[in-house]
Amino acid sequence: MSRERLLPHSPPIDAGACADWDRRGGRSRLAVARQSRGLSQERLAPAVGLSLATYRRLEAGQIENPPLRYLVNCALALGVELPVIIEDEWCDWAQLKSGPAAEPAAGDLSGVPSSNTPWPPEH
Repeated sequence: MSRERLLPHSPPIDAGACADWDRRGGRSRLAVARQSRGLSQERLAPAVGLSLATYRRLEAGQIENPPLRYLVNCALALGVELPVIIEDEWCDWAQLKSGPAAEPAAGDLSGVPSSNTPWPPEH
């Protein structure tokens, strides 16, 4: 379902427009965005291609590392920029079972091939 059919005549919401949203009460950013559009979970879930149970888990923060597809579909359907619905904890570096992940240093591109690197790499 397109955003226009789900939310006719509703202007897009950008990250600046939602800065004053009240997030008290433990509501997720996704819940705040959905409620600000006047949509029910029952209406939004199938519009973004999720079962109602999965959508409810996503909105409740019960999916620790949600697939990007879920989030992009929600942002598109709600007419919001993706960062509007991204929770802060989803941006943390993941912990590997063998220990904490090392955050790359700013500007460190040592693992990224340069334009002079032959492709495919030689073994």
